[in-house]
This record gives sequence, C-alpha cells and structure tokens, in this order.
Amino acid sequence: MDMDKVEGSVLNDQMCLAYKQCIHDLAQTPARNTCSRKGCGRLLSIQQATVRSALRLKWVCEAGHVCHIWSSQPVLKYGLSAGDLRLSAAILFSGNNFQKFEMLARYLNMPCMGSASFHHLQRHYLVPAVEQTWEAEEERVVKARKSQQIVMLGDGRMDSPGHSAQYCSYFAMDNASKEIISVVTVDKRETGKSSTRMEKEGFLRTLENLDRKGVLVAEVVTDAHPSIAAYMRKDKPDIKHSFDIWHVGKNLAKKILKACLKKQCSPLKAWLKHIVNHFYHVSSTASTVDEFTGLWFALLHHVTNEHSWVLDCGGGICECSHGPLTDERELEWLEKGSAAHDALREIICDRRFLNNIPYYLNARSTAELETLNSLVLMYAAKRFSYTPPVYRARNLLAALDHNYHLQREQKLNKDGSARVCQSFNKKSARWTVRPVKEQKTYPHMATLIRNVFQLRLSADKPLSSVLCLAESDPRRISRNIAPVEPPSKKELIEQFKSRFSKND
Repeated sequence: MDMDKVEGSVLNDQMCLAYKQCIHDLAQTPARNTCSRKGCGRLLSIQQATVRSALRLKWVCEAGHVCHIWSSQPVLKYGLSAGDLRLSAAILFSGNNFQKFEMLARYLNMPCMGSASFHHLQRHYLVPAVEQTWEAEEERVVKARKSQQIVMLGDGRMDSPGHSAQYCSYFAMDNASKEIISVVTVDKRETGKSSTRMEKEGFLRTLENLDRKGVLVAEVVTDAHPSIAAYMRKDKPDIKHSFDIWHVGKNLAKKILKACLKKQCSPLKAWLKHIVNHFYHVSSTASTVDEFTGLWFALLHHVTNEHSWVLDCGGGICECSHGPLTDERELEWLEKGSAAHDALREIICDRRFLNNIPYYLNARSTAELETLNSLVLMYAAKRFSYTPPVYRARNLLAALDHNYHLQREQKLNKDGSARVCQSFNKKSARWTVRPVKEQKTYPHMATLIRNVFQLRLSADKPLSSVLCLAESDPRRISRNIAPVEPPSKKELIEQFKSRFSKND
C-alpha cells in the first residue's frame, strides 16, 4: 500500500466503536440492492452517520423508504448507545479524566460523546453505581466485625497540596485484616470553609458511622493530630488512642537533621537511622511508661560507648540490652558532653515527646493507609478539581481496589523463589528490594459495569433531565469555597490591569 492509499483509507478515515455481535448481525443481513417496499423496487443507497462513538447505517431508496437500519452498538432506552455508556464508565473507573480521553479520541480520529454528555452520564449512572457497589462492600466488611472489638487505623487525606484543600477523605482500616471499613469525605464548606478542621470532622463522622453500624472500636491509631488527641482525651477516654510510630519516627529524623545543620553537631548524622530504629525497638518492646523511658534514655549512654551505668534510667534499666559488640564498627562514638551529644540529649529529653509516651506503647503503624493514599492518586489526582459526588466516588474506587486486591500472592521465579525488584531511595541514598506481586484482576469491575447498565435500564427519565442536588451535597451550603461572593464579570474586567502592558 502506497502513501496515497494510506492517506485516503487510513489517516483521514474515521474510527468507530463497535460490538462484535453487531458486526456479526451485519454480516448475516441479506444483501439487497433494491427497495423491499411493495411496488417500489428502486435502488438502495447507504447513508452513514456517526452518533457519538457509534456508526449507524441506513439503507434508503430513491423514494425515501428506509429498508434497514444498523448500528455498531446496541441502543438502550432513550436512544443511548451502549458503547457511550460503557466508555464513560471506563473513563471514570480507570481513574482517567474526560479531557485527556477526548484528546486521545481526537488523535484517533474517533468521534465520541461530548463533555456535557459524559458529565450527565457520570452524575446519573456512574457515581450512583460506585456508591451502590461500595455500600455492598461496606456491608460485607462491617457484618464480619459486628459486636467485635477492633483496632481502627485512621488517616485523613487532603485533595490538594498546601493549606488550600477543598476536600478531605478520611479512611478507616481494620488493623487485623487491613481492609477499609469506612470512607468519609468532608467538604470545606461543611467546616465553615476552614481546611484545618476537615480532618477532625472526618474522624468524628467515621467514629459515628462505625458506632451506628455496630462496630466496637477498642483502639484508634492516628497521626499526632492535636485536635483529635484532645477530643479522644475528653470525650472518648474509654477508647485507647495510639499514635502512628512511623510519623513519630519521621518527625524524630527531621529534628536530628535540623540539629546536624550545625557543624559541631555533624557527627550525629551518622547515627540518625540507628536512633530512629531504636525508637521503633523501644516502642515494640516496652509495655509501661517507665520501661520505655529507661530503654529510651539508655541511648544517651550507648552512643558514647558506655553500656552499663550506676544510675537507673527508669524501669530498673542500668545497662544496654544488646549483646557483646564487635570491634569492627563503621560508626564513631560520640564524645560525652560534646555539642552533638548535648543536641541528642535535647531531642531525647524533649518534654512533649516524653508526655506522649503512652501513645507509643502499642507500637501501632498506619503504613498501609499511606500506601492507600498513593493508590488514591490513581483515581483522584491532586491536580484536577472534582464535584463533591465525583470526588467521593473516586475515593470509593480506590477503597474497592484496595480491598479486592489485599490477598494478592507474590510472584515466583522459574526456580520457585519469591520475585523481588530493586528500588533506590533518594532520601536515604540506599538500594532496597520490595516484593513483586501478581497482576491485579479487578474482579469488582464486572459488578460496577452491571450496576451502571441496571441503573440506565431502570431509568424513567431521559439523560437531559434535571438532577437535583442530594440533601447532603455541600453545594447546597454555598456555590463555591471562596470566603467572599464574586463580583460581576464586568467589574472584574474593568479592574483587571496587566503589569506588563506598556503605556503609549
């Protein structure tokens, strides 16, 4: 095939979305050249039209008689093509956005539904289908935990970086199974347009939701959010509250790095990883505040090559718990009373840190929730804006993805060994390995698609019908999140002045 033929039949021709069954039906349609209307018999011509992503053919004679109509897609109620509905579902359920898909379709030279049609389909059928699927999943995970005491891991995720967030998603996870048991989304308009209050509001709604469904929360694990900690102390003293030790270790490392900025404290940097690891060890070993204090303060002696001492550090501890040390060491001991040692003493003896020791004793971690937050980025990226129902639906999709793929097995090599891959951490400047798991199968997608089509087939109104806002929709509170109402466009145009315009 030469380039001229490629130009005509490949590059300039339109593509369409077709179902195999529809093509099969077309192939079985008897070929006719003349009109089948009684007494007509005139020659037929084929008229083609693109209806969004579908191709529709119409056999019409010279007299205007329509003998046959064929569509590349099944047609649902009110003339909606099945492919358009399925395509819209695929865009949302895969975490994509319509603008990028529209660009893809343009490059493919494939007609598709417009932006308004997609958003109508999304609001009428796709979002309700996600809610319906999540309600069934939530009922399953809650039913398995009714009247049982659980340890709840909780974490809030803002929809944008910085302090200008509009939404906060609060995820609750069962510590034993690592399944998501509750997803709450909070809009800034529901907290007096204050971003800082959204995480606590999400936490309160989560506890209320679990209590209403009969889930007994014996312990909650969060980051060191001061408002949540104050609420738990005053209003929920019967529920144990623990802090995520990963966040504590992260803050501890930040303090050490800040102290190392001073030249005389630079020897402390080599001990950073070991100090943080010691904190994790103490948290998982100590069962009382005194025991934690003793093990924690022992670090001040250990870094100076002093492994037994006279004065009790707490909990009856007067020596290090490690075994004999080898002579081969990469770390240099700190000099007792040096600037680096004094800086470490200030960090270890920080009053706020010591007051929070009861929150560290159970050595709880919300690391799985941090992994979930990364998964949410696939469905709800922080660089795009969404309406409240769509934002919640995208977070629910991430929760469904997480729950349905918890039991993935690790891949095996040909020799039967577990497969791992290497990754380099820029922050620690170290190579590590992580397991390679089996590919995701997304078994819940079939249920999601089925729910979408059931909603469409049971619809009693066309797509263009007006859909009222739900009672809980925050847009009923305010049309936007700005603290003041916008002036008219005319006023804004008159006020606008470019600092780069030249005066003649």
